[in-house]
Amino acid sequence: MNALRTQWESVKEPRLAKLWADVQKDLRREWTLTELAHHSHFSPEYLRRLCMRELGRSLIQHLTCLHMGLAR
Repeated sequence: MNALRTQWESVKEPRLAKLWADVQKDLRREWTLTELAHHSHFSPEYLRRLCMRELGRSLIQHLTCLHMGLAR
């Protein structure tokens, strides 16, 4: 889980880092794209593109990785 935490803390966009920190705290919640976008104050499309650029994976892929870390 530390590798994932390091990953989202190193993103250049502070609102994206805060979003993933908040998601990490509440992983049992079933986050939707709309909720993630609202929480981060980005449009859904911009958030999707920002995640691809900053994290190298889609929102869903990143959520899956976080859930897998929780399951370990």
